[in-house]
Amino acid sequence: MNHHVENARALPTSVAGEFETLLPAQTQRSQGGKSHGERATLILSDNPRWIAGTERAVIKHQVAIAMRDKYPDGVYLYHRRVLNKTSETTIDILAITSTGVWVVEVDEAAGSNVQFEGRSRRRGSSYERFLVDGEDYTAVVDDVDTLASRVVAALESAGWSGAGVQAVLCLVGGSLSAPAVVGNTYVATLPQLVKLMKHGPVRLSGFDITGLALALGERFPRPRRTL
Repeated sequence: MNHHVENARALPTSVAGEFETLLPAQTQRSQGGKSHGERATLILSDNPRWIAGTERAVIKHQVAIAMRDKYPDGVYLYHRRVLNKTSETTIDILAITSTGVWVVEVDEAAGSNVQFEGRSRRRGSSYERFLVDGEDYTAVVDDVDTLASRVVAALESAGWSGAGVQAVLCLVGGSLSAPAVVGNTYVATLPQLVKLMKHGPVRLSGFDITGLALALGERFPRPRRTL
């Protein structure tokens, strides 16, 4: 797993304006009020260009595009700051879709040997430890679980319970036969993440998605940008 800083100042020009053109295109469709819902979620979503300049920006943008393309009715918040910590911590992607709230952290695993040890009795694909090239990275998964717990607490303080918050560590370029669970967090490749989101822990209405997105957007602000 590569932990270098990829401080991209701009995303590839081929995708830079992609989301600015989605809004007018989507509003042309109108079937049973669907276009209104899509407009609402697009307006509430962050522009993925906010990802530029963050650590591992290119692969985060790749994950954002894949999720948005597959589930366009969701709301997507990128690089959101977690408050009440001595050092700044951010959540890579907060996705609010009809199947729950997805707390997604993104890392690169191309060419890495990913393994899981200590099979848990809770369910067949659950493990106690997460290793990359023989080194224990379980703490990375624990950090994702902590972020998800903060999201749950924030939603409960806003009066939202049972929103189906699910933590995922997405390994871009990784090779896994199937998603695994370490603690309470899924470890999955990008294609596996997209499939997981189809059958999430809950079913949320458009009203729920909007309300949850507003609550999360208020409680997890974007960091100030420095040019």
